[in-house]
Parts: sequence; C-alpha cells; structure tokens
Amino acid sequence: MNKESIVYDILEKLSRGEEANFTDYGISQKEFGDIVEECQKNGYIEEASFSRAKGEIRVTFLNKAKLTSKGIKYVQNYSKSME
Repeated sequence: MNKESIVYDILEKLSRGEEANFTDYGISQKEFGDIVEECQKNGYIEEASFSRAKGEIRVTFLNKAKLTSKGIKYVQNYSKSME
C-alpha cells in the first residue's frame, strides 16, 4: 500500500468514527506517526496526539482525532479519482 492510499484509509476510517493503527498497514509505529502528523499539519485532521522520545514519534493517539472539512474533501476527491 502506498503512502497516498494509507492517508486515504486513515482519513476514511476517522470519518466513520474508527481508529487506524500502524498494524493495519504493515508499517512501523514511526512511519505511521509521521503520516498522521503530516495529515494534521496539512489540515486534514485535528486533535491527534503523539508520544515522542528523542524527537521521534513513538506512539500515535487517534482516540480524539477528528476529520476537518479539508480532510472530508480529500476523502471525497480521492474516492472520485478511484471510480
């Protein structure tokens, strides 16, 4: 699964009130955290939180994360591109 597909899947799960986990994608916790952090910096989600050690994300918390209107548009546009 490529990064764009992972971003879409994380956002899509959040839109359904579900939490994504790094084990869903066969990637490391760090890679997952980096992707989620990028989603948050890009304004697709808000209220994701992270536990860091030595400056690197170790654990990602999505229990309070919410999709933003920009994130909803991303999901809709990605879905349309897959048709």
